[in-house]
Amino acid sequence: MNNKKDILALSPLMVFIVLYLLLCLMAGAFYKVPITVAFMMAGGMLEIINEKGGIDYLIDKLTTLVSTKRGEELPIATLVNFVNIRTANNTVAIVTVGGIVKKIGDKFGADNREVVNILDTFSCTVQNLLPYGIPMLLAAGLAHLNPMEIVPYLYYPMAIGIAALLSIPLRHPKRYN
Repeated sequence: MNNKKDILALSPLMVFIVLYLLLCLMAGAFYKVPITVAFMMAGGMLEIINEKGGIDYLIDKLTTLVSTKRGEELPIATLVNFVNIRTANNTVAIVTVGGIVKKIGDKFGADNREVVNILDTFSCTVQNLLPYGIPMLLAAGLAHLNPMEIVPYLYYPMAIGIAALLSIPLRHPKRYN
């Protein structure tokens, strides 16, 4: 396959993300669109992407510099955060990239528990830091504050994110090395 065809195979994912956000906005607010519809759309789009070779292209590009089973953690974190930031929903992000990160983990012989842990930890960290995510919007609404006023005080998600990032180069826990 040529490089242009591989990149075009990822376009359904972008279409899904744009459609999801537009439907949410047209409904008046995020999360008014039933999550089931989002999951069905994500599944269909991912199957189209997979058939066109987009998943393999994405895995190859994300793991170009990876050579160890611990090295695949940063591409997994990057991928789930990319989708999470665009959909503002960590459940959709996890379901969307779950199959992709499974393939990345299998490619490097990583423990599935560790792959899922990285996926969940980074997804939840970013979700709680997004000023337009549902946890932040709920907290801001209850406190009658702008979500951006709350972000500097989010010590717990920031600490979890820093600890998760540091665990990659410091090789913790040791049993997964």
